[in-house]
Amino acid sequence: ITSDIKFSAPPAVCCYWGVAVVVAPLEDGQIVAYELASGKETWRIAADGLPGAVAGGFTHGDDGFLYASTYGNAVIAIDGFQGVLAWSLALDNEEPRSPPAVTNAGLYLTREKNALIAVDRAKRAVVWRVELPARAVLPPAVSGDASAVVVAIEGNRVQALSTLSGSELWTAQTNETIAGLALDWGRVFAAGYDGGVYAWNVADGRTR
Repeated sequence: ITSDIKFSAPPAVCCYWGVAVVVAPLEDGQIVAYELASGKETWRIAADGLPGAVAGGFTHGDDGFLYASTYGNAVIAIDGFQGVLAWSLALDNEEPRSPPAVTNAGLYLTREKNALIAVDRAKRAVVWRVELPARAVLPPAVSGDASAVVVAIEGNRVQALSTLSGSELWTAQTNETIAGLALDWGRVFAAGYDGGVYAWNVADGRTR
């Protein structure tokens, strides 16, 4: 890969039946894929074939697609092996700014003005939108059982919401700004910039 290529967000890897490609958005709005083993370019999507440049990077779905937000107020699905835009959904003045969290039913993404949006993957439609009490400082994350979507927000807080309705499940206060989130089937884990580590029950927010 030549050194003059400039990436605008972290790349993502797609693996299927022994074939692997690394897919990356470029600063000029294109998306390009390289064979993981050799670095040979396998496909490229031109910027004018996309509803805006990728914002923040990709999330790999269980269907093999790569999902992303764009600066053109859209969410997109890319077939990482065919090198095509599978579909896109315009979000009508809801400019997203994070890679979406993905479940087998939905996509969850934050927008610029303190909101969390849920998109039905099958229907390709917004199913709910909620105002967050403060600006999100990290992309959203979902629990392993797909019951909760969790967002770290300003004010050193972590908020969990129902993936089905967007209703608040619980909010937890920490002593520092959250640097990262990780979820499994029953717990939410967070690491803070000052070195703290936290764990809560996904269902009720009890501190572990």
